[in-house]
Amino acid sequence: MNDTCFLSQVAFKNLPKEARTPLSKEQVVKIVKDGFISAAERDIYTGDSVVVNIITKDGVQVEKFPLRRD
Repeated sequence: MNDTCFLSQVAFKNLPKEARTPLSKEQVVKIVKDGFISAAERDIYTGDSVVVNIITKDGVQVEKFPLRRD
């Protein structure tokens, strides 16, 4: 996915109004993870994992996940 695709998914660019449904927390976390994985594939100086802080009205959830498995 490229940057335009991420923007389209989050900001609903180029989508018809009937397709503009709010994203779930899980969908947003997946988009963020995909973005970091894409960056790690293109940049050799990106680390091997990322920590994502998920902030909701219920508090903060910290999730760490690997970017590479080589």
